Amino acid sequence: MYEKTIKLPLDGWSVEGDLVLPVKVDSIIIFSGGSCRYNSHTNAIAKNLQKSGFGTLLFNLMTEQEAEDFGKNLSIGQLTQRLLAFTIWIRSHSEYHKLELGYFCFNIGAAAALRAVSEIQSAIKAVVTESARIDLAADKLTDIVTPTMLIVGELDFQNLKRSREAFDVLTCDKRLVVIPGGSHSLDEPGKLSMESRDATSWFSKYMSISSRSREIVFEEPGNRD
Repeated sequence: MYEKTIKLPLDGWSVEGDLVLPVKVDSIIIFSGGSCRYNSHTNAIAKNLQKSGFGTLLFNLMTEQEAEDFGKNLSIGQLTQRLLAFTIWIRSHSEYHKLELGYFCFNIGAAAALRAVSEIQSAIKAVVTESARIDLAADKLTDIVTPTMLIVGELDFQNLKRSREAFDVLTCDKRLVVIPGGSHSLDEPGKLSMESRDATSWFSKYMSISSRSREIVFEEPGNRD
């Protein structure tokens, strides 16, 4: 694995991201979340995607203070512009510009990602959302052409309702996955592995991936090979 911390000056502050690329890689999955870079759940999903042959890029859309005060001094439009800036930077970089890009996005970051793909369209090959605040991107859903999978826990009642309503509105290739017994955070035993399998299947369907000869064993947070 090739691992590198990349830095992008943005809005008067510097955004750092953790880039991990398998030896042979054709695609990068950009993780979009308010604070996903050091989150054990998102890091476990990233490792599962890496095992499947995908590169991953994790960065925080918000500072800790912004995450606590979201809605007071920061808008979903600003988060969308940050994600777009990072995406454009990757696409134009001499080392990575040939790699296909996908989004794996969470909560508020999912709303930013859906708004972003409505603007840049086919530049993103596939999107997977988890527990998405789809209500913050409702006005953009009919503009999305990127294949989109919505993952939500069966017990995350508010976001389940939002996801079902959004699924009916989306006109792109789409799939709604409801994780049985899953809460908003999907931190119950076995749920992350289910989510990883569904996400990997979706990305593999629409994005280039280096062949893998062995069966992948998906990990839960804290597990080791």
